[in-house]
Amino acid sequence: MHWVMLLLVVASSFLGPTCRSYFLQDTVQDYLGLIEDYAVRLKRLSSEGMNTSKAEKFIKDALLLLGKGDLTEEEVAWIQSNLTAADQEIRRLESEFQSYM
Repeated sequence: MHWVMLLLVVASSFLGPTCRSYFLQDTVQDYLGLIEDYAVRLKRLSSEGMNTSKAEKFIKDALLLLGKGDLTEEEVAWIQSNLTAADQEIRRLESEFQSYM
């Protein structure tokens, strides 16, 4: 899980000036905020023994592309798709965890 935080810090440090437009830059910043939220939630779930590897993979794939910089609209859509899948998996895990409690 530490790799998510590390990639988030690295990506946020150089993404701003590399994006093609302000729209994409704002979108990237929004995604980084989502990823930060997901990382906190995944850390909690992982510490409770939940298998978070599927959600982590979606996030890692999105972060790797975010780190590329100069994103096309198609790449932004792909990132969105991965983050949506990560969100769905995290919600599923949270629901499953609640049922154990």
